[in-house]
Amino acid sequence: MLLPIKFPLLVLVSLTFPGLADTRDAEFYLIRNFEKINSFRANLEQVVLDSGETYVGNIWFKKPNFYRLEMNSPISQYIVSDGAYIWTHDVDLDQVIVKDVDQSAADMSLTLLIADPISFLDGNKVTRFPGEKTDSYLVEMETEDSIVKNVMVGFTSGRLSSFLLEPRVGDPFRIVFNEVVLNQPIKQSVFRFSVPPDVDLIDDR
Repeated sequence: MLLPIKFPLLVLVSLTFPGLADTRDAEFYLIRNFEKINSFRANLEQVVLDSGETYVGNIWFKKPNFYRLEMNSPISQYIVSDGAYIWTHDVDLDQVIVKDVDQSAADMSLTLLIADPISFLDGNKVTRFPGEKTDSYLVEMETEDSIVKNVMVGFTSGRLSSFLLEPRVGDPFRIVFNEVVLNQPIKQSVFRFSVPPDVDLIDDR
């Protein structure tokens, strides 16, 4: 059972992991882990911690900025970056929104963390919590532009396994990756999007 979180994520983390690593070392290890990722695909489960609401889907990612997110249950939504534009298709609403990748940088902060960790972490505080199997890293966002206040990243046996996020607005949520495949070829067609017929297209480019 998931228990509601009524305290800031940073407080929760500090109580759970008493041993903290040096900030500079933490940033070095986190960057090193992300720089090992050239491509990534996995099943995912996203849980809103306060309510227990759960969403499942699949994700594909390839550097520098290609990704595809398919949420299948209980909502049906596709988010695709073809490198130049980001397409968001809400199937239930019969609606597609397209934006420039640069316009969506703040909204897609986790993708930026994977693709360019050095830029993402610049000016932000990183704390490492070493574990027996899983190393966790708390990133405290110093910039007000980010929609995320804090991010906890988990690597299990050297593989990206989870994110725990505290947004500036809204409830904390956890993303867990399963059946992770790293650095294997992904066809470029995965990152292409064609607007379906009979949907509303909102072009914000």
